[in-house]
Amino acid sequence: MISVTEPDVDSNDPTRILIRQVLGALAQYEKTLLKARMAAGRRLKAERGGFTGGIPRFGCSVVRHEYVPLASEQKIVARIRVQRAEGARWSQRRRSPRQARRSLAPRRHAGGAPERQGTWS
Repeated sequence: MISVTEPDVDSNDPTRILIRQVLGALAQYEKTLLKARMAAGRRLKAERGGFTGGIPRFGCSVVRHEYVPLASEQKIVARIRVQRAEGARWSQRRRSPRQARRSLAPRRHAGGAPERQGTWS
């Protein structure tokens, strides 16, 4: 872009190139700091059991950025915990037929567990 009111600015001037590079480096540094602070904040909130984004975990809803248990899903969550304690696995993929029978996926679906996203695997 050429300005009619300002004198001709040489973009190849070494001082201008230095200033642009320093300002670019400072912007990149500030962006990296912000990204690190945001990640640390999300990690801390997750450690404290708060909602950090995405799809809420099964058995909970999100109200004002905090998890709230859903009574309609808590019975299913309790049943899954009991089945996990009995040795059931999460998925039936790449397992023997015996292990597949112990999988939680068919039990959840057969037990009437609602599907939040897609199908149980």
